Amino acid sequence: PTGIFLKCLIPVSLLPILGHIIFHITLVAIANDKEPYGSMFTNCSSTEKLVRQIGYQRLDSADVLHIIRLVVPDAIVFIISVVTLVLAVKLSNRQAEIGTSLSETPLLGGVKKKPGHQFLKLLSECLQNVILLAAGVIVPSVLGGVYFIVFLIVLTMWGCYKSTGHQFGYVRILLLIYTGSHILLLHLYQFQFFQDVLKPSDLIARIVGLTGIVKTDCGAVDRIIFYPGVRWSVFVNPGILLILYWFFALNTLLWRRKMESLQEPAKKPLKRRSESGERQVFRQTSQNELHWKNDKHHFDDETGSMVFSGSFMGDDEPGEDERLVENEEPPGGHYGGVNESAVSVGSEVEVTGEPSQQEPVTGDSFASLKRRPWMSVLFLIMRQSYVLSLIAMMAWSITYHSWLTFTFLLAACILWMLPNSRQWCLRTSPVILIYAELLLLGQYIFGMNLDSELPKMAGNYKLDEIGLKRFTDPCLNLALQAFFTLFIVLTMRQYLGERSISASGTTDIKMQTRARKISFLDRLLPMDMQHQSYDSKTMLFLGMK
Repeated sequence: PTGIFLKCLIPVSLLPILGHIIFHITLVAIANDKEPYGSMFTNCSSTEKLVRQIGYQRLDSADVLHIIRLVVPDAIVFIISVVTLVLAVKLSNRQAEIGTSLSETPLLGGVKKKPGHQFLKLLSECLQNVILLAAGVIVPSVLGGVYFIVFLIVLTMWGCYKSTGHQFGYVRILLLIYTGSHILLLHLYQFQFFQDVLKPSDLIARIVGLTGIVKTDCGAVDRIIFYPGVRWSVFVNPGILLILYWFFALNTLLWRRKMESLQEPAKKPLKRRSESGERQVFRQTSQNELHWKNDKHHFDDETGSMVFSGSFMGDDEPGEDERLVENEEPPGGHYGGVNESAVSVGSEVEVTGEPSQQEPVTGDSFASLKRRPWMSVLFLIMRQSYVLSLIAMMAWSITYHSWLTFTFLLAACILWMLPNSRQWCLRTSPVILIYAELLLLGQYIFGMNLDSELPKMAGNYKLDEIGLKRFTDPCLNLALQAFFTLFIVLTMRQYLGERSISASGTTDIKMQTRARKISFLDRLLPMDMQHQSYDSKTMLFLGMK
């Protein structure tokens, strides 16, 4: 598809250049004393508007800089498309030669993914959700509200131990199409004919989020004139949408490749013949590689899923919409054992969850469970997340003085004074989260450009005193309030994780471990509910316990 796109881009980018040449040659050829150059295209006439929206303008009254702006970009696009196609053809030929040479060489092992690839994937998914929040709050509107609501849903699902799984890829495709349509709509709205039909000051334009950035002056149609009084957030909005579209496209590409790799049949292990008959030969894994895989497994397993045997939900596929029920440390301090003689070619080390199949941890493998310093800090934050939640509630109330936020201050003070403040803070975290998200949605509505439509009084009380305020730049305030909400979600996640441990310890239902799709936030903020890893002596000396 990339080659087809590049081949189609060359003639498409060549057409505007040829159009410029033909258009201006025609204007010069038909010009005379009575009808000088461009007289048939007077400014803001119907024919001039049509030609200008296509991309062609008179250049008799334009200065050098505006001539460069109007003509040179088309030539740059054509040159870049040609150079890109040439480089792509050379690279594809080189990869074909390398693939041919590799196919002639027998390989005894598969290509292994480097840990850095997983980190880059985690970083891209994390940045995608940060940009998703930014796209939702930068210009509060109906179109931007979709991004904001999706962000709240993803954040709440993570706090409730609901993995988005592979099905989120289909949602991402819909968001990719929606974001592209949003960008296209904002681009079209900058045209003169669009703004003549629906002015930026109209109610529908303000509700939907169609912001006018560039306006047309019939006295100087070749110049760029911005609307006066436009805030910086309106200029930043298209850039954030473009970045979000790029992240959606990148992660969708990675998701499609992963789905295609999962659908491919498993490769059979290599076989060789010996005097005793035919037997399978397995690749021997080195001790260091085994330790790395073992450590990777425990890092993932700390947020892994414990599911019912024969789940009553009818979900037999690992990793799809499972409720996390973390298990306690296995009896006797045992961990999943690894049978080195059963490691097949290119396969992952498998750790079983049955206690009868588990082996004692050796000195080397136990050392691989030692947490890294940054992991120890994360686990400390997770265990003390209720303190951060209480601080966030108080900071929210102090930063935004109102009766609605006074509830946060009052609840934080009461919870902090209770004897078992941690337990009560964990128990009340779901209610606090619902209240915070409702407050966010209400503040988002009052952040829209609806100053004359939204009420300012509720009886004898001002709405800004109640907590529904209007800010000059509502995006900054919404982003800060969403940041405060993150700590409340973190506390609710801690509460549900501890409650699931208590439930699994009292139930008679047999539990078994199986791998599942781990979301980006699971990898970013894991929870060591199984106590399968430990801190170093240095971290314990510093108080990380």
